[in-house]
Amino acid sequence: MIVNRGSEPSRVKDEGSIEIAVFGGGHGCYADAVDLSEQGHSIGFWRRDRRALKDVLASGSLINKDFRGEREVAISTVTTHPSAANGGAALVVMPPPFTAHGALPEELATVVQYNIGRILLVFNNGAFGNVRRGQINCFIGRIHGSELCTPDFMALAHSVKARGYK
Repeated sequence: MIVNRGSEPSRVKDEGSIEIAVFGGGHGCYADAVDLSEQGHSIGFWRRDRRALKDVLASGSLINKDFRGEREVAISTVTTHPSAANGGAALVVMPPPFTAHGALPEELATVVQYNIGRILLVFNNGAFGNVRRGQINCFIGRIHGSELCTPDFMALAHSVKARGYK
């Protein structure tokens, strides 16, 4: 779902580069922060748990291990304060399961109420993706406990008079 309230984002840095806030502490958030940073975007990365974020706060970077090997990827802003990550963002990315928690309705209502003019993308695959993939690949497709029951994000957007698109 894409929620766009207000005008076009004006926070474009260079051609094709924008400020993006990534919220959450799951693997999807880390992967999105790395991927978007490597594409040249300025990333504000937020996680609530200061202890879990300790090493990233100290270094200002994430260690990425993938098919290309292991490398350190610099992140523009790493914080435990949502406003610091979101400060100048033209785009907010919140991969599940963060969006399955209770914070999204209040955050979306605030964006609409104060006409903040953000674009909010919600990626909803209805599952803990890494767990599900492991179950499919390692346990011959036996899936248990990796599906998520998530809200109707379109209805949520419309309930606070935001524009939602699927």
